[in-house]
Amino acid sequence: VLGPDDRWQGSWMPFGEPQQMEEEAPEVYGLTVTLGAGLFERFRLLLDGDAARALRPARPEARPGTAALGPEAPGATGSRDFEWLLDARESWVPVLTTDTRALEDDELENLSMQQVVQRRHLRFARDPLAPEGRPGDRFRIRLRVAGRWRMVDWTKLAGDAAGEQPADVRDFRYALVGSWDWSKEVELLPSGSPSEGVYAAEVTLPQEGTHQFLIVQNGDWDRAFYPMPSECGWAAEDGVLGPDDRGQDLFWTLTGRAGETFRVEFVRRLEHGLEMRSVTWQSQMA
Repeated sequence: VLGPDDRWQGSWMPFGEPQQMEEEAPEVYGLTVTLGAGLFERFRLLLDGDAARALRPARPEARPGTAALGPEAPGATGSRDFEWLLDARESWVPVLTTDTRALEDDELENLSMQQVVQRRHLRFARDPLAPEGRPGDRFRIRLRVAGRWRMVDWTKLAGDAAGEQPADVRDFRYALVGSWDWSKEVELLPSGSPSEGVYAAEVTLPQEGTHQFLIVQNGDWDRAFYPMPSECGWAAEDGVLGPDDRGQDLFWTLTGRAGETFRVEFVRRLEHGLEMRSVTWQSQMA
């Protein structure tokens, strides 16, 4: 039986702290969430607040309008099969071409983002059908019930989101994870004034060679920062993507001798509503 004791678990708060739903109308239950800096949120639905009685979408990381199945227990690992995905990140679609020439300005004007990345014989353009969102935008998530059938959807709410802003980028914890020991995080500590948004850490290479690394937010590998692919033409230190789970096989690299120490700096701050990012590193050997 569905009722007001049903609760959401979502990535906008620790997954151990479910939030109670609100009854909007007969057989309609909802919750308003504020989009965070990562522009995506995952969530689950628990019946009577019981983690062992979770509804799951008909497909993993489902989008709005997906049927809700169950209830059943997600298991000890908390499978992604039991999560919906509210995603307002940039979505890129391939554009087939016959050569690798750069697009002219008048061609760029026909793209919603007016920006195309050249990659061999493919170019990637902003998907005009993808939902748009900014940190602080509010979405209403709803569970709709019709007898034995259940469906989850969500819509973006109109109006000013002032007073209900997402966490500031300075409120997050950042850490390096690298091939020197993937199981161990090296915390990036604030360096300088808070307004500069600089975080730094030192790592010592255990052996000679090239080591890979990326940056994770709040210990969550699904909210990782990673470099833009080299084919995109950005400098490695400036092309910082994330935080999300789309960076498979994309890493920064440190090359040095055994015992060599590197200082890594991660910059993330807001300037006039725009997010500035960079990752740099330097050997500490004289």
